[in-house]
Amino acid sequence: MATAAASSPSVAARSPPASSKTFDYIIVGGGAAGCVLAARLSEDPTKRVVLLEAGGRDTKRMIHIPLGFPYLLGSDVDWAYSTEPEAALGGRRLYLPRGKVLGGSHAISVMLYQRGDTADYARWDAAAGGNAGWSADDMLPYFKRSEANTRATAGDSGVDAAAASGMSAADAARVHGADGPLAVSDLRCVNEMSTAFLAAAQEAGLDRNPDFNDWERSQEGVGFFQVTQRNGSRASPATTYLAAARGRKNLTVLTGVTVERVTMAGTTGGAGAGSPPRATGVEYIDAAGQRHAVTAAVETLLAGGVFASPQLLMLSGVGPAAHLRAHGIPVVADVPGVGANLQDHPATMVSYVSKEPQADKRNSSVFYTEKTGKSLATLLKYAFGGKGPLTTPMCEAGGFVTTPSAAADGRTSADLQLRFIPFASEPDPYASLGEFAAGGSYLTNSSSRPAGFTLQSVLARPVSRGSVALKTASAFDRPSIEAGWMKAEEDVATLVDGMKLCRKIGAQAPFAAYRGAERFPGGDVVSDADLAAYVRSTCHTANALVGTCALGDVVDAQLRVKGVAGLRVVDSSVMPTIVGGQTGAATMALAEKGADMIRGDAAAEAAAAAAAASATL
Repeated sequence: MATAAASSPSVAARSPPASSKTFDYIIVGGGAAGCVLAARLSEDPTKRVVLLEAGGRDTKRMIHIPLGFPYLLGSDVDWAYSTEPEAALGGRRLYLPRGKVLGGSHAISVMLYQRGDTADYARWDAAAGGNAGWSADDMLPYFKRSEANTRATAGDSGVDAAAASGMSAADAARVHGADGPLAVSDLRCVNEMSTAFLAAAQEAGLDRNPDFNDWERSQEGVGFFQVTQRNGSRASPATTYLAAARGRKNLTVLTGVTVERVTMAGTTGGAGAGSPPRATGVEYIDAAGQRHAVTAAVETLLAGGVFASPQLLMLSGVGPAAHLRAHGIPVVADVPGVGANLQDHPATMVSYVSKEPQADKRNSSVFYTEKTGKSLATLLKYAFGGKGPLTTPMCEAGGFVTTPSAAADGRTSADLQLRFIPFASEPDPYASLGEFAAGGSYLTNSSSRPAGFTLQSVLARPVSRGSVALKTASAFDRPSIEAGWMKAEEDVATLVDGMKLCRKIGAQAPFAAYRGAERFPGGDVVSDADLAAYVRSTCHTANALVGTCALGDVVDAQLRVKGVAGLRVVDSSVMPTIVGGQTGAATMALAEKGADMIRGDAAAEAAAAAAAASATL
C-alpha cells in the first residue's frame, strides 16, 4: 500500500463497499516484505492470501536491466516523495524515491546486497526487550534462507574475475545461502576505475574486505559489492519470491489499489477494559474508483513501508491520540511511536573530472556517461551474454569505515560507508542520473557532461531522527515527512570526515592516470566550516529509509501492533535502528522471520482450539 497524489472523498462521505471477500491473510503492500510474506504464507494451500499493491506489475523493461535504474527515478514506478522544508538544511525539501510497483523500492534500487553487522542486530534485540529473537545469531538463518548466492553455489561463469571473492566453499556455505529465492551474485562487469579505487583506498590505509556480509570478521574495509542479479538481470522480490508463487490458486494479487483503512472491531477510544480492539480486514479503492472490503480470518499484515505503514495505522485510529483527534479520526489505540524514529542514510560526495573530459564520448567503458547504455557494443554484450556495463549498479565498489570521532566515542560499528562511481556527478546525483537517462542516443552523445568519477560518503548509522505525520484524514493525500537530517552535529562531523577521506583516496597514485580537477565541492572548499556548509546544502538520500513503526515502541517482538489484536507490521518500518548498508537484504530476512512467527502463532491457536474442543466432548 502507498499513498496517492489525488484527493478523494472525505471519511464522512465514505460509500459502502461494492464487494466483500474473506481471506486468511491480507497483506497490504507488494514491496520486498510483502512479496516474501505472500510467497511464504501461500505455501500452505489451505490458507487464502491476498496481496494488495498500489502500484502496477513490474513489466517496465528498465526494471530488469541493472543500468536501467536511472530511467526509473521520477517515473510512474516511483512515488517520488518530498519532505517538508528541513530546518537543519536551510529549508531544503528532499527527494525520497520509493518504488510504486510490485517489488517495491527494491525494484528501482541499485541492487546492493548488504546485511549490516552483528551489532546492528544486537541493537534490534535490545529494542525488542532483550533475548527477543532478533540478534545476529537469530537472523543469520533467515538471511541464508532468503538467498541463492553464487559464492555458495556452483558459481556464475559470467562473473568478472576481478570481483570474485576467493572464498573457500566452506566459508561461503557458512556465510551464504544456496537455495533461497533471491539471486545474489558477484559483479559481471568491473570498471577499471573501480579497481583503481580499491588500490587507492588501500594506499590510503584501508584494508581489503572480501565479503562485507561475513559476520566472523569486521564489516570495515573496502571491496567489491555483491548485487541481487541473476545472469545479468535484476533479481527483485517480485521476480523471485512472488513469481514463484503466482501460480498458486490460494494467492490473489491485486494491483492499482489504494487501501483506505484497516477495519476494526471491539473497544475504541484508546483505552478500555477487556479484550483489545481487533483488526478485521481492510477497505480499499480500486483503479476504477470502486470501494471494496476484504476480511481477514486470521491476520492483517501491513507491509507498505516506512511512509505508508505508519500512515495507514494512523488513518485506522492507531497512533498518537492527540494527532489522530486533530484530524477527526476516532482513536482505536494510543500508540505514540507511530510515525516517529524515521532514519535514512544521508550522503554527500566529492567528484572529479577526467584529464580529458570528453574522451569517454568515444570510449564508454572507462567513465560511465550518458552513452554507456546506448552504444551498439554495450547493447550486444548484454543482449547476447548478460554482460557488460548494462549489468552494473554504477557503485561497484566501496567500503565501511569508522571515523576517528566515532572510534573516540567507543562506537562499535562503522559510521561511514564509501561508494565509488565511475561517473562525474553533480552534488544532486538524482538530477545527474536523470540527465544520464535522457542524454545521448544509440549512435551519438549530445550531452556536455564531463567524464570523471565520484566518491560518495554515506552516513551509515545516523544519530538524527525524523518523523511521518498525517496531513489529512485521506489515504489519497501524502503524509507530512520530516527527514530530520543533520539535526545532530555528530552526523555533520561524520560526513565532513568522510569528505576528507574521499579526497585522500582520490589523491592516491592509482587515480593519477584518470584524475583531473576536483569538480565538486571544488578546491576552495577546505575548512571544516565550509565542508559542513556543503554537507548541509547538498546531502541527499542513499535510499534506505526505516524506523517509523519501530520494534519495542509500536510493535512487540512478534511484530504485533501494540493495543490491537490481529494486526502486524512486517517491513522496514519496524527496524528500530538502521543497519549499515542498503536495507533490502535485512527487510527480506525480517519478512522471512515474520512469516515463521505468523505461521507459528496460527498453528498454536489451531492446536489450542482443537484441544478446547476435545475437552468439551
